[in-house]
Amino acid sequence: QIATFGGCTFYVDDDGVLSSSGSCATTAGSLDLNTRKIRSLAPGVFANMPKMEKLGLARNKITVLPPGIFDPLVGLVHLDLWDNYLYFDGGLPPGIFDALTRLELLDLTDNHLAPASFPDNVFSSLGNLGKLHLFKNKLDAFPAFFFDPLVSLRHLDLGFNDLVTLEPDLFKRLTKLETLDLSENCLTVLPFNIFDLLVNLRELKLHGNWELLCVQMTAQQKAVLTTYNGPPTQTTTCGCKPGLTGPDGECTACVVGTYKAGMGSAACDGCPADSSSPTQSTTIAACTCNAGFSGQVQCVSHDWVDKWGQSCEYYVSYPEFCSGQSSQEPSANCCACGGGRSTLSCTKCVKGKYKNVLGDAACLDCDVGKYAANTGATVCQACPTLSNAPEGSNTQTDCICNMGSTGPNGGTCVSCVAGKFKSSLGPAICTPCDAGTYSAMTARTTPTACSPCGDGTYSASASASCTTCPANAISPSSSAEASACRCNAGFSGPNGGGSCTKCSAGTYKTESGNANCISCPANANSPAGSTALWTCFCTAGSAGQDGGTCTQCVAGKYKAGGGNANCESCPTNSASPVGSTISTACECTAGWIGPNGGPCRTAMSSESKTAASEDIGSTTSSPSGGGLDDTSTSSGTSTAGASGSGEPSWVLPVIISCASVGFLALGLAFRWYNQKKLQRHLKALSDLASAELGSVRQPTNTPQFEATSDVFLDHGQDRGQVQLGVRPPMMAYRDPSTSSAEVPNFHQGMNAETHSLLAQYDRRCDDPNWLNEVLVGYDLALNFHDLECNGLKKGRDLKVLLMDPSALQDLTLTAITKAKLRTLLADLSQELLPKEADQPQIDDTHSA
Repeated sequence: QIATFGGCTFYVDDDGVLSSSGSCATTAGSLDLNTRKIRSLAPGVFANMPKMEKLGLARNKITVLPPGIFDPLVGLVHLDLWDNYLYFDGGLPPGIFDALTRLELLDLTDNHLAPASFPDNVFSSLGNLGKLHLFKNKLDAFPAFFFDPLVSLRHLDLGFNDLVTLEPDLFKRLTKLETLDLSENCLTVLPFNIFDLLVNLRELKLHGNWELLCVQMTAQQKAVLTTYNGPPTQTTTCGCKPGLTGPDGECTACVVGTYKAGMGSAACDGCPADSSSPTQSTTIAACTCNAGFSGQVQCVSHDWVDKWGQSCEYYVSYPEFCSGQSSQEPSANCCACGGGRSTLSCTKCVKGKYKNVLGDAACLDCDVGKYAANTGATVCQACPTLSNAPEGSNTQTDCICNMGSTGPNGGTCVSCVAGKFKSSLGPAICTPCDAGTYSAMTARTTPTACSPCGDGTYSASASASCTTCPANAISPSSSAEASACRCNAGFSGPNGGGSCTKCSAGTYKTESGNANCISCPANANSPAGSTALWTCFCTAGSAGQDGGTCTQCVAGKYKAGGGNANCESCPTNSASPVGSTISTACECTAGWIGPNGGPCRTAMSSESKTAASEDIGSTTSSPSGGGLDDTSTSSGTSTAGASGSGEPSWVLPVIISCASVGFLALGLAFRWYNQKKLQRHLKALSDLASAELGSVRQPTNTPQFEATSDVFLDHGQDRGQVQLGVRPPMMAYRDPSTSSAEVPNFHQGMNAETHSLLAQYDRRCDDPNWLNEVLVGYDLALNFHDLECNGLKKGRDLKVLLMDPSALQDLTLTAITKAKLRTLLADLSQELLPKEADQPQIDDTHSA
């Protein structure tokens, strides 16, 4: 419950809906429902209240008035609806006021009403209305006949709206109007004679229409007015508005740099010196200092007036529009310096400052990197390239070179060249990088830009790069001169720019520097460029550890290759001189005969060592294995017989002949045995090769070789290059039309099966000394026995060599070892294999 009226009680629920109960049909008076937080009215809330005279619904939140809500209030004379929200669509429904024919006051102030908020003929029944308040809404125009029904209206309040213009006949029916408030709108011009019919008008308010500069009215109208607030009035045309000049009817805008504050045909006034204004300026305040100058309009007498020249005292009662009395600074919407009472003084910007726009803004300091050397600058000059200046600089010499560049203050700055840096501002010179360092880039700003030279290089001061030491020389990092370059280990030469020469074979050098190469110990050698003593190995004919003392082989021993192997003893019953380097240096001792290098056999009593050697040599070298020459035998026999001891002449020749035949047969048998033995070993290699290759396609109609053809010899043109090989099954024939690339190289690579076969064969070797015999890469002074066991046992290199002697070039052996292998093969071919005449004849078709 919020109020009572006679026998009626009024309520507002939680939703803000106003309702009532009871009966008050005979009650007269006022009902005050202002500020009751009412949001809406229940239909029939005012039923049976015909004698109510005044209803207050102000300062609520009503958005919509229900249709016919006021129809029961036929006696109402005062309706107060201000400060609600009736601008919503349907807030004022049609005919809302039709029953209120006795209404004298209607207040719709501050409801945000727009022209569209009013239904047509909204005031058609309000012929008795004397006061209408539409203050502080959103009204920008009215239809021409909007107020025509209000013939009794005496007070009309339209202030604080958005009125831009008024229809000429808007007020023509309001002949009883005494007060008209049009203040604080946006009126720029009023229709001619709009007030002519308002014969009872006594108060007119037009202030706050800032673009309305003149009001035309007759002298009689002006004389009737008791209160007037607004622009100047004239009985004739208002003439040219401020900012315009010329005779009436021919107004032109004031040009740039001039202004005109009043109405009329007066000329435009010029702006103060060093200032300007836009066209059609209306006040000296529009005059602002030119670029390069600063200053503000100042009011000389502090006599503030409004833009029509009238005193600001009127605005004291409106503090929201003006900041104070005439002696105080006004707001933009209130007062300004009166004409003739203001001044503008523009002064040049000092050095180091600039101003590039019109206006009353202050001059600004030049930005960093710029300067202004003259007063009145509109722009600041940029410093030269690679230089900078602090804010507000006023001379070019304030521009100093940046870090990483050098030059005079205010002058040309250049970047520090490669090899130098500068870590400070100003004219200082660039600092060179220390010797042993370099800087490849320009304009460097810190010492860390100088990087140390790496190993093997050096540099002088201020270097852009490091110089590389000569070939085979090295220097420590950060080296400063060429003398720091020293020959590497294994090379000798002077420090610095000289050439470094590789230590020759038999010498070594362990450290870098200019020292000479050191000779290996006696009887030792080393590869060229050796860097350590241990690279010195004992030469052939000497024995000892690598890098140690090498002692010549004693008499009766020899050593064929270099390295740390021991000297080998000569075969039994043979001897060699001190330092022997080959097995053939072992000669049979007295009483024993045989080839150099052994084996040696006992000499018969009838033959000297020399004769026996010659005899054996002739026997083993005979291509056919035949006996002694008949002529020489006969001659020898006759000689022996002649010198005999009385024996028959035929006995000695017979004995000699028998002995010769016996020795010859023994030699042939021994030779046949060795040849068969070699063939067995080579046959085993052939079997291994077959297992390695597997099945190979046999060309059509290719004849097969017999087992006896498995071993073949190719003596070539040089007896010293005998090649011992195995003709693999199904591969001995190559058609001449095919390329050699089509014939597989059967000895390349061995699989696990081949290794297994080879191991089975090797287990037949029972010689316990094979581990100490010749190994590939150590000592290769082989004899025939090595072929049977050690050569095959020690593997792949010798097996490949036997199957393809050309593979000798691919073995990782020293030159000395390779030479020994070639000698061994030649010896074997001469000692063990059949001579060319003994070779089985092979069909040329299959010789490939």
